[in-house]
Amino acid sequence: MSDPNFDTLLESALTLSPHLRAILAERLLSSLDNFKQSEVDEAWATEVDRCFEEIQSGTVTPIPGEEVLKALEERRR
Repeated sequence: MSDPNFDTLLESALTLSPHLRAILAERLLSSLDNFKQSEVDEAWATEVDRCFEEIQSGTVTPIPGEEVLKALEERRR
């Protein structure tokens, strides 16, 4: 990530004891429960619409899934 605040926060968090890091992780994860599923669904619908428009307009060219998976597998080697 390129956010200096995030980097500073992460550095500080990593200096905590494993016990305190676990507590911090639990609290951060529980804070995500506050998202409403409808908001998540709406965000995904917006993203799908944007991607569809980019494909329809020719701004982007889709790559078949098999090609992507093959390229990722080759990159791992």
